[in-house]
Amino acid sequence: MKKIILSMTFILFIAGNIFGQSQSLYFNSNIFQSNDLNPARQLNCKVTIGLPVLSSIYLNYTNRMFAYKDFFYEDPTLPDTARFVFDIDGLYSKLKPMNYIFVHNRESLGQLGFWIKDFYFTIGGGLNIVNNTSIPKSLFLIKNGNYFDNGDYISMDGLGLDEMIYTDFGIGISKEVVEGLVIGAKIKYLTGYSNTYTDHLKLDWHVATEDTATYDWTFNTSYQVSMSHPGVSSNFYYDKFNSLTKNSQFKDYTLDLAPDLPTAGEVAQTLLSLKNHGLGLDLGAIYTWKDKIEISASIIDFGFINWKSNSITMTATDRKFTFSGLDPGKYIGNNNVFSLIKDSTRLQNLKDSMQNDLLDTIIKLSSPTLDSSKYRTGINTKLNFGLAYTPADWVSLGFLYHGYSFHSKILSSYMLATTLKFWHGWSYTLTYTMFTKSFNNIGMGASYKLGPLQMYLQMDNSAPLFLMGRYALSPDKPYNKGFATKWIKASKYMTLHFGINFMFGCRNNKDIGLID
Repeated sequence: MKKIILSMTFILFIAGNIFGQSQSLYFNSNIFQSNDLNPARQLNCKVTIGLPVLSSIYLNYTNRMFAYKDFFYEDPTLPDTARFVFDIDGLYSKLKPMNYIFVHNRESLGQLGFWIKDFYFTIGGGLNIVNNTSIPKSLFLIKNGNYFDNGDYISMDGLGLDEMIYTDFGIGISKEVVEGLVIGAKIKYLTGYSNTYTDHLKLDWHVATEDTATYDWTFNTSYQVSMSHPGVSSNFYYDKFNSLTKNSQFKDYTLDLAPDLPTAGEVAQTLLSLKNHGLGLDLGAIYTWKDKIEISASIIDFGFINWKSNSITMTATDRKFTFSGLDPGKYIGNNNVFSLIKDSTRLQNLKDSMQNDLLDTIIKLSSPTLDSSKYRTGINTKLNFGLAYTPADWVSLGFLYHGYSFHSKILSSYMLATTLKFWHGWSYTLTYTMFTKSFNNIGMGASYKLGPLQMYLQMDNSAPLFLMGRYALSPDKPYNKGFATKWIKASKYMTLHFGINFMFGCRNNKDIGLID
């Protein structure tokens, strides 16, 4: 029996290095990183040490928009090279009014947990890379063209890209204040390195249907985009936009808002001189009744960063302009059309000239005001509410509500978790997670401890693991067949969370398992 359990746990650990999801750690008090989800979570070990990077590596891709099967289908009548067809109508039918894609990478910069009398302390930090995208469904109306007899129009209201690179360093403390109730808090110092933040981005594209102005394009736009990037001064953007708005003709000018890549030395100097600082706060509470029922809640990453270094904010409010088209005769002149088509150089020059004239008109009518003063962004606050039942020392059943704050909206997910404890420091977790139009997320995870060394993983979507097993066990099976293939095509997120901790003084009467 022990050999079987050991083999299963080892296989799970190796496989779990593909994908993982840290929310599954919420109820697992054997793993130090559960304190990151609720600062009231206390480990039974006297001292826990996490080395930089090795203690926690986390990657997450969440698509609240579509799965692979929603926008690709296979047509068996077509050749193999063209069998997969993009299904724009199928994708459109699956979209909500606003859709989101989140990518988050976090790597530990080191962690430490220890007891001083009745107080449990944690110290640690991490490097965070966050990319969040919001996409309105109305943008995809362009699949039917841009002319609508019924008065519809293409709207990009809400379209945005928010990216942020920052580090956090925090000190946490928790204590049992009354019997069964533990409260905890962690204050974090934040340093921002790179940011792009969009606010109330709006672009409505109307096409006239009246006989007097058929096909005229009317644009209504408002936007505010703030940026702070190392090696890019605010003067760079001022110079770019000033040159664009002053020139009546672009001629050979190329619209390029991207700066030249800085050297390694310039990057290092810039990072050391950054003034993008902020504060974050984690709060949590856990109440345990008769060692059977646990009620918990936490608020994570409640905070902000002030972006002062190389900051620039571009703003346009209620800009409106109408485009009635370009006159091809102005550019072709007396040239023969067929000779232009045959002459690729002349044709390219013609296209560049038309493009530059179009950009000249649009930029002059919608050019933003620029402001180089500091601005502030939040860091995507998370909310957790948990309820767990422990019928025996070796098993617990849990429910977790998780809310993710993005642009003043709370995006919710729900998780059911079962955790089995085998013996001291060894555990196995099975989870089921649900969020908007995603119900196929069955996860697994494991942790084990050999002496002071603990290794852990957690994954809420096991589709990649089963797909790997399907190819390993049935290499001759058609690539597009099988349950695992269908499962991963219907998946909406891929994650990874694993790490190594060193734990000392961990044995106590409550840390027992099924085989103890």
